Amino acid sequence: AMDGVERLMEDDGGHEQLISLYERRIQLTEEDSLRWELQNKLGKIYERRLQDDEKALSIYNGILEENQNNADALSSLARMHEKQGDWGNLSSVLERRLGVLSVTDERNDWLDAKKQLARVSERELNDSAKALSSYREVLGVEPEDQESLDALEGYLSNESHNNDAAKILEPLFEEKEEWQKLSTVLSVRAKHTEDTFQKSELFQKLGDIHSRRLADAESAFEAYGQALKADPSSTETQKQLEELGQLVGDGQNRSIAIYKDVLSTELEDSLAHDVSFKVAQIYDESLGQPEQATEYYRKALDLAPRDLNAIEKLEHIYMASENHEALLEVYSQKAELSESDSDKTRVLSKVATIQEEVLQNSQGATSTYESILELDPDNIDSLRALNRLYSQNEDWSALNENLGRQLNLAESNAEKIDVLVKLGGVQGDRLADYDSAIGTYKTVLEIEGYNQDAIDSLEKIMGQEEHELDIARTLEPIYKSRAGWDKQVSVYEIIAKHTYEPEQKTKILHHVAELYELGGDDSKSAFDTFLNALDAEPFNSRTHEQLERISRDTGDFGALIAAYESKSFQADDADVKVGFLGRAAKLRETEAGDEDGAVEALNKIIETSPHNTNAISSIIAIHERRADHGALAAALLQKSDMVSDSHEKRSLLSRAAQIQEEVLEDDSASIASHQKILEDDQANGDALDALERLY
Repeated sequence: AMDGVERLMEDDGGHEQLISLYERRIQLTEEDSLRWELQNKLGKIYERRLQDDEKALSIYNGILEENQNNADALSSLARMHEKQGDWGNLSSVLERRLGVLSVTDERNDWLDAKKQLARVSERELNDSAKALSSYREVLGVEPEDQESLDALEGYLSNESHNNDAAKILEPLFEEKEEWQKLSTVLSVRAKHTEDTFQKSELFQKLGDIHSRRLADAESAFEAYGQALKADPSSTETQKQLEELGQLVGDGQNRSIAIYKDVLSTELEDSLAHDVSFKVAQIYDESLGQPEQATEYYRKALDLAPRDLNAIEKLEHIYMASENHEALLEVYSQKAELSESDSDKTRVLSKVATIQEEVLQNSQGATSTYESILELDPDNIDSLRALNRLYSQNEDWSALNENLGRQLNLAESNAEKIDVLVKLGGVQGDRLADYDSAIGTYKTVLEIEGYNQDAIDSLEKIMGQEEHELDIARTLEPIYKSRAGWDKQVSVYEIIAKHTYEPEQKTKILHHVAELYELGGDDSKSAFDTFLNALDAEPFNSRTHEQLERISRDTGDFGALIAAYESKSFQADDADVKVGFLGRAAKLRETEAGDEDGAVEALNKIIETSPHNTNAISSIIAIHERRADHGALAAALLQKSDMVSDSHEKRSLLSRAAQIQEEVLEDDSASIASHQKILEDDQANGDALDALERLY
C-alpha cells in the first residue's frame, strides 16, 4: 500500500506528502539497505523537485556517515558538487567512489569516474600530477582511450610536466608502432634525463626509430650524435654514427665535429684516447688528410703510449713522407710494444739501419744493436757490427758482453771452452769482475770437468776471502773425484768455515778429520779438527768418541782433558760447561788415574750446577773406593742437602752418621747427622736409638 501511495504522489507532484511518506517509511524500515535507498530517493526529491541542495547534501552525507561506501550516495554527491562547481569536494568524492567501484566488475563506471577525476584535476584544480596519474591509470585499463591519450599528448608541450607524460606515452606508442609520436616522446624524455647513460640509450632508441622506422637518415644522424655526446664510450653508437655518416651530406666532417665536441668535455684518458683515434682515423682513411690525422694519432698515443694501432698508423704516414727522425721515434715505441722478440728484432733492425746508414749515428746504432742482441743473442749481423765497434774503442766491458753472446753461437764443446776461457780472462784480468769470472769458469767445468786452465784460475781467485766459499763449493766435487786429500781438506775447511747450521758443520769437520787421519796420517790435525767440531755441537757423541779414540791410540789423554777443561771455562751455557767438566772428570778418573783431579772437576760442576746429584754421586763413589771416610761423610752430607726425597735424605744422613760414629769416632758429628734425620722425621726410631746410645 505504501509503495502504491508513493507512486501516486510522485505522479501528482505531491512532494510534501511524498516527503512525509518517505520519512515515515524510513522510520519504519529496519533493513539498512532499504533505508539508504529511501534516503537516496528523499535526497533526490530535495535536489531535483524542490531545488533544496543544502537539504539534499545533508541527506546524502547522512547516508555516508552510516555507510561510507554507499555508491548511490557518492554518485549523487559527485553530481551535486559538479553542478555547484565545488571541485575540491568533487575530487574527494570521486576518489571515494573509485575506492568503492571495482575496476573488473564495474569497468565502465570506474573508467568514467577516473577520467572525470583526471579532467577536474587538470582543468579545475590545476593539479597536473594527479591528472597525469589518473590518465596513466585509465590507460593501464584501457590503452585505447583516446580522451586520455589526447590529454597526455597535450601535456607534451608543457615544460613542467611533459617528461612525466612522455614516460606514460612511450610504451603505448611503441606498442601501437606510432613511430613519429614515439620519436617526439623520446625527444622529450632525453631532454629531461640527467643520467648520461640513460640519455644515451634514449637518443640511441630515437636514432634507431628515425633510421629503421621513419627512413630519416638526417634525424637519425643527429640523434646518434646526441647519444655519443651523452655516452662517448658506446661502440654501438659510434658504429651507427659511422654508417649514417656515409648517407648524410658532409657526414665525415660532421662526425669529426661531434667527436671534437666530445673531446672538449672532461673524459677519462682511455675514452679520450678512443675518441682521438676515431677522429684521426676519419682524417686518415676517409678524408685523406695526413697532417690532421697525425695530430690526433699523436693525441691518442699521448693518452695511451702502448697503442700499437696508433703507432702503426703513424709509421705509414712518416714512411710516406720520409720523415726519418719521426719514424725512428715511432719505431722505438713500436719495438717496446712488440708482442714477440722476433717482431721487436725486426723493428730494431730498421732502427739500426737508419741510425747507421742514413743518420750516421754510430752511438745510437751501437745501442740498438745491443738491444737486438738482448732479444736475439744469435743475431750474427749485430754481433759482427758490435765486434768491430768494441775492438776499435777498446771497450772491454762491451767486449766481455759480446763474447758472452758469441758463446751461444759456438757449436762444439771445444769452441765453447775456448770462448769461455777467454771470457773469464777478460772478466778477471781486465775488468776485475771476479764474480762473473767465477761463473764463466764454472761453465767451463760443467762442459769439461777437469779443465786445468779453469781450475788454475779459480785457485788463484780462491785466495780472496769474499769468493772462497763459492769457489770451494765448485772445486769440491772435482777434488773429491780426482785430487789429493790435501786439496779436499782445503775446500772442506772453507766450506765448514762458512757453514752455520751446527749439524751440517759438524758433519763436514768430521769428514775433514777423516781426510787428515786416513789421507795424511795426521792424527794431530784430525784431533784438532774434531775439537773444532765441538764448537758447533758440544754434545755430539761421535765427536767425543773419535777424540777419545785418537787419545787412546796416541796414549795421550792429557790434551783431551785440557781441551775439555778449557772449553768448559770458555762456555757461557751452564749445560755445556757441565758437559765438558763431566767428561774431563771421567777421563781423569778412568784414563789418567787422577782421582783428585776428577773430584776437583766434579766440584766445579757442583759450583756451576749446585743440585747436580750425578756429580756428587761420582764424588761419593771415588771417596768410597779410596776409603777416604772423612771426605765420604762430607760428600754424603752434601748430597743429603741436594735431594728432595725424604727417604733418600734420611738414608744419606744415616750412612754419614754411621761413618762418623764407627770409623771417624766423631760422636759430635754423628749426633748432628742424627739430629738432621729427626728434623725430617721426629719419630725415627733408628735415629732416636743412636742418639740415646751416643748420649
